[in-house]
Amino acid sequence: RRTVAPDLQERRRRSPTLRTFRDSLVIGAGDERVVLYTTPTAHVEGILSAWVPRAGVLFTSDVVNPPATGALPQAGSAELVALARSRGLSPRMYAGGHGRTVPWEEIERAGAR
Repeated sequence: RRTVAPDLQERRRRSPTLRTFRDSLVIGAGDERVVLYTTPTAHVEGILSAWVPRAGVLFTSDVVNPPATGALPQAGSAELVALARSRGLSPRMYAGGHGRTVPWEEIERAGAR
């Protein structure tokens, strides 16, 4: 609890709403939507990928971490390519929780190795 100088969230004090899903979950609508997909990986069970159609960006954390040096990403690239193909996604960019944002072509090249 935040009792000294409570912020708005502390003053409203609501319980979080949990939403579970098995395959995918759409948040928002139209151009403003984000789609969450369960993503099978060797890294961990239950990881999610976020697809932002309007921006053409696919996001995950810990699956692919593009190095800052400009070298191709390695581990997990084939898993992301398989996800995009199986879902009919056409990403233009990949953003991860670590590393740099890269053009999707780099993920595809690395996944082909």
